[in-house]
Amino acid sequence: SYYKLPTNTTKNFIMRYMGNSVGEGGGGFNSYALSFIDSTQQTARLSFRVKDIGTKRMAEKETFVYKTAAKIFPPEKYDVKVTGSSIIHFKGNKYLIENLFSSVLLAIILISGFIALMFRSKRMVLIALVPNLIPLIVIAAIMGFCGIPIKASTVLVFSVVFGITVDSTIHFLAKYRQELQSYGWNMSTSVIRSLKETGQSVFYNSIILLCGFGIFCDFRLCADVRL
Repeated sequence: SYYKLPTNTTKNFIMRYMGNSVGEGGGGFNSYALSFIDSTQQTARLSFRVKDIGTKRMAEKETFVYKTAAKIFPPEKYDVKVTGSSIIHFKGNKYLIENLFSSVLLAIILISGFIALMFRSKRMVLIALVPNLIPLIVIAAIMGFCGIPIKASTVLVFSVVFGITVDSTIHFLAKYRQELQSYGWNMSTSVIRSLKETGQSVFYNSIILLCGFGIFCDFRLCADVRL
């Protein structure tokens, strides 16, 4: 009720006042007008402020803005586009999440093909993929339990975890295949030999990576002080 479009009388007064004003760039009316309309006077800008309500609610807010704008500005006459840092942020986050799942799926397919080519066995493909998927499920469960949102800085964790597990899996399976050929396809002996030679290196490698990434953890001691 406090905001409405100016009448012709008010508009003429504002135009004279703006024409005599000097903006930060040294210009008059154009310095102010270019913030709201382009030089061809064909594109106008409406600016709003919004709280940090999260990506899910921001997507709902964008849909609401488009529906409201369609009522005020008919789509057959006006071309309305919603943009801004909040919109770009949540769309970028959505793009990262979608690409995360597609990249993980592609990696699973490629690794399955590589393992099938090495061992020519469907059972071995299934056995090799289970240890690679368990860490991803555990990480997702921990993030959900702790309320850690999936965003640009946390979505990389899945790629790093999957890369570490795949590296260890291929390292072990390559050695296991080599031992099978050396010991006449004796599985028990090949597994023991593979664990002795590659198991320690995989274990130490995982510990080093854990300590290396552990320095990025933020451990804070929260104390409740009552006066």
